[in-house]
Order: sequence, then C-alpha cells, then structure tokens
Amino acid sequence: MTKADLAVAAYGTARRTLPPLQVVVELYDLARISVAHAVVERRKGNHEAEFEAMSKAARILQGLGACVAPGDRRARTVCGTLRAYYRQTLMQLHTAKRTGGEAGLKRYASVYRQILTMRETWAELAGVAHLQDRAGQSLPTAKPAGQSLPSDRQNMSSDWSG
Repeated sequence: MTKADLAVAAYGTARRTLPPLQVVVELYDLARISVAHAVVERRKGNHEAEFEAMSKAARILQGLGACVAPGDRRARTVCGTLRAYYRQTLMQLHTAKRTGGEAGLKRYASVYRQILTMRETWAELAGVAHLQDRAGQSLPTAKPAGQSLPSDRQNMSSDWSG
C-alpha cells in the first residue's frame, strides 16, 4: 500500500466511528453542497455536470428515505412525514433541473433551503454545530459571484440570479 492508500484507509476507519446522527447531518451537507454545485454548473451552461450534481443530491435523499422504516408503531407518524419530505424534495429537485432560466434557479434555491432546514434539525438532535444562529438569521454570507460555492459556514442566498 502507498502512503496515500494508507491515509484513505485511515480516514475511512475514522469515518465509521461517527455516531449515526452525525453521519445523517453530513449527508444533508453533501446533498446541500451538491445542489449548490448544480446551480454553478447551470450558470456555466454545463448541463451534464449540472445533471451529475443534481443526481448526487437525489441519490443521497433517496438513500436517506430508504433508511426510514416504520416498524415501530410509535414512530409511524414521524416516518410518514420523513418519507413525504424525501418524495416531495426529490420531485422538486428534478423539476428544478427541468425548469429553465430564473424559475429553475429559484426552484434549486427552494430545495437548498429545505435541505438546510432539515440539516439544522438533525444537527440539533446530533449535537452538531448549526449553520444558522438560533434566532433563524443566516450567518454572514457572500452573495455567490461568478463560480463561487458556499462554504460549510455559509448559506446560499435565495437570490441565485448572480
């Protein structure tokens, strides 16, 4: 094994030690960032890369939805709500891809905000740092300019028109 292989293996081992709720938060972060990448690629006119980024977000949401099991009678209501959320968000994500122009960007922004809201909720449960303050006000953000992407400590503006 090369040093790089050893480093990757060590990273993978460390990742498997995370509590499940932290993994869920990280999956929401990955979905959120994938939506932001889809927007950047749309602006560049790179429809294939936009589709790949959108598809990555969709696969994450589908995977999270597949983990929702209503086996416990006490959790059926929550499971139903989560399944409905994943179905609706997936439909909106695919609609954003199909919708052109400013309307498509606004749809992506809506999906992004919904994923961020779920991320913040799961972060609360997992004891992970929030990306928004407790009063619901976004942390200082830079309006996306050119090809910039949000960092982990930034939210995408609802105005993605550039």
